[in-house]
Amino acid sequence: MAADKKTSRLQITIAIIGVVGVIGAALITNWDKIFSQQDEVIPANQITVEEACREAEQITARYFDAFISGDIDVLMELSKIPFYYDNEVILSMSDLRVRYQNTSQEIDENQITIDGIMSGTIADYKQKGFDLGGDRLLSSIKLTDKDIIVALTVSTESLSGEGIGFYFRLLKDKVELAGFWD
Repeated sequence: MAADKKTSRLQITIAIIGVVGVIGAALITNWDKIFSQQDEVIPANQITVEEACREAEQITARYFDAFISGDIDVLMELSKIPFYYDNEVILSMSDLRVRYQNTSQEIDENQITIDGIMSGTIADYKQKGFDLGGDRLLSSIKLTDKDIIVALTVSTESLSGEGIGFYFRLLKDKVELAGFWD
């Protein structure tokens, strides 16, 4: 009879260990669901959307100033390949430089003023009702809803409230100018 009690205790102990193991495994597997926080924790070195928009706006302002003043070196520094320019995708930095050089001779910087600037993700713009479904730029350089658009409103002597869209790739820790559409 003593052997039966030892066998029963051993079986109960093994069963308890098994149950604790199953519960522990389930707890570990579902840890994020059980102990989730309302605020999403941003991994180190990852830029937030707000930071990305501010950075994209700063790059846009720098790019626009360089564009109207003909500063090719700054334009080249800010542009990343593949780059959407003048209704086509430019695939080499040397081709882009030539395009900038040809365009810089056509611009009179005294005729253009910035009236406004706004930024957001492509998804934000879609939610606001902008129809981006047929946008050649987005499909040409494969931007996604998480990427950033900076909309610049400008005026010239002959046009008022003209829009220019600057498109940015949102990377882990920065944004890169991928092109613009006027």
